[in-house]
Amino acid sequence: MRRSGSSADSIQAYFRKRKRENILKDEPYAFEHWQRQRSFRRYTDPFDCWVVVLNVFWPVTFVVLAAVGVGLYKKLGQQRHGFPYFRENSNAVEYGLPFTTTSFAIALLLVFRTNESYRRWWDARRNVGRLCTGMRNIVRQGIAWFPTEQNALLQALQRWAIVLPHMMLFHVCEGHDMDCILKPLLLPNELDWIKEQDRPTFGVTACLTRIVQTAKITNEQQQSMDLEIKGGLSEFGASDDILRQPLPVAYTRHTSRFLIIWLLCLPVAIWQVYEWATPVIAGAVAFFLLGIEHIGIMIEEPFSILPIDKIASRLRADIEEMIENNQKAKRLVMECGDQMSPHLPESTQLRLDAARRSSKRHSSLPLPFLSEQNPFMPSPPTELYMAPSAHPLETHPHQNIQIHHGPYQLQSSRPAQVPRAQSLQLERDSAADSAGVGLLSGRRLSAEYDRPAPSKSLRSL
Repeated sequence: MRRSGSSADSIQAYFRKRKRENILKDEPYAFEHWQRQRSFRRYTDPFDCWVVVLNVFWPVTFVVLAAVGVGLYKKLGQQRHGFPYFRENSNAVEYGLPFTTTSFAIALLLVFRTNESYRRWWDARRNVGRLCTGMRNIVRQGIAWFPTEQNALLQALQRWAIVLPHMMLFHVCEGHDMDCILKPLLLPNELDWIKEQDRPTFGVTACLTRIVQTAKITNEQQQSMDLEIKGGLSEFGASDDILRQPLPVAYTRHTSRFLIIWLLCLPVAIWQVYEWATPVIAGAVAFFLLGIEHIGIMIEEPFSILPIDKIASRLRADIEEMIENNQKAKRLVMECGDQMSPHLPESTQLRLDAARRSSKRHSSLPLPFLSEQNPFMPSPPTELYMAPSAHPLETHPHQNIQIHHGPYQLQSSRPAQVPRAQSLQLERDSAADSAGVGLLSGRRLSAEYDRPAPSKSLRSL
């Protein structure tokens, strides 16, 4: 911002600063901001109103002067020359007809202009948000995947991830000092190197890519982190498109000229009704319509009003908090791990031992319904069928293995080449029976081996 010694320039600079800080400069909202926006103060805040007036002051002034000129022209022309357009018996509808027929065009032009500008503003905000989200993800992945001996590499990843959103700030906004912002973030040699780049954004992404390639992680992890870098570069490209390409200039120029001519001619249409109140009414109408058009112009280039600097600063605070929380989570998990018993319950170990002894006696007998990882759950290749049974020991000749479980029986249709009429019975542990863990919560495990039978398709309950 230029500084001047004159009081007029100082006041103008003050208003420009307040203007950026209030309406035209967006701020990240918190709960108190939303409460203020919902309150009645949005109608009565005088400074916010004056900010809008300052932006459209000269066009509104021209409209008011035109209305005063129409009044003087009517009085002087009627008294001295008797101009036909200001006869006393003229109907006000005659003067207002052109404005009635063109008002819909003004509405369409303003609505389209404002909607397209808002779309550009929202796209820019999403680009900044997705970039910061990608940098949070890549830091989180680095904290989780980088080995302990590469702690210096992890710190470099964190530094460059914080710098990348600031590169967008320097790229799409003006008036920001790179040395002042990046000096606390980068090492001196890194700062000197990035200042030498014609496109600093590409330098930052190159550093992030090299860090990921140097890290001792798997190929899948490298690909996952590279996707975040690629996404950040895509957000840069989308933001650059918004900055370099405005809405069609012919559309903007035609809308502005159409609107100002329409407003300058408006006093001619309403003088017959309002007379010397016309300057006030025309000025109010001009203020509202020109204010809408000016807001559309301002948000067409959204980066000057988006709080990218505060969003980037928030990212730095988030990454520092992630590092701190990672250390706390590591200590918490280690403390929980010390309190957990690494041994299986006694009843589980008894079942595994019994299954191994049975498997040794009948080497050709597969036990698909038990696994070392979880003796209560069937192993994945086993096809299971659970059907209601009125009797706790009901036989099914087409099934080879039966697990009786109270009113239900768990059956496997896998054939087994085993001797006949051999059964294995295990008395359950009382503690496991009371806990009711797993599928085998009955009183008896029974395995009966019958003649081989072809597998049948499973039936549902």
